[in-house]
Amino acid sequence: KLPSLPNAEKEIKEISESFSPENTLLLTQKEASEETLMLTNLASYDVIVFATHAINENLQLGIEESALVLSQLDTNIDFDGLLYASEISKFNLNAEWVILSACNTASLSDRTSSGVARDLPSAFLYAGAQSLLLSHWELDDFAARFITTNLFKELENPDVTKSDALRSAKLKFLDHQGG
Repeated sequence: KLPSLPNAEKEIKEISESFSPENTLLLTQKEASEETLMLTNLASYDVIVFATHAINENLQLGIEESALVLSQLDTNIDFDGLLYASEISKFNLNAEWVILSACNTASLSDRTSSGVARDLPSAFLYAGAQSLLLSHWELDDFAARFITTNLFKELENPDVTKSDALRSAKLKFLDHQGG
């Protein structure tokens, strides 16, 4: 059983405030399901943010490919609540930026397979994402929220680049933590 992420919904809601409501699809709790994502035209969104758990490929544990953990609805047995890399790679994205606010999302698979993405970075890039914000480590739920929400506050200034905004958000977090 995965631990709860009490800041994930707050993180998504705070980030969504950076965008106009007509261009925002906010999926939280049960709405953030594999079924809903599969039925949504994600090509119309410039920024896509996931605040959830990620599971990485681990052949020793029988996990063949990485996945994002989503809500599981009881309406359709075809959806298991896991959005696998191979499923993501079939999306048609035009997103300028995909943000995966989850642990170890930058992990790459050391296995290659013809045309099948087994890790999250490859899957999103193959699906059409232009850039990604990922993590190479385990994330604290509060830290993830603090950094991503401050990142978007920084980006309200049109002269600030994504990398400068991320750097500034990390420095604010360190100041906040007394580090």
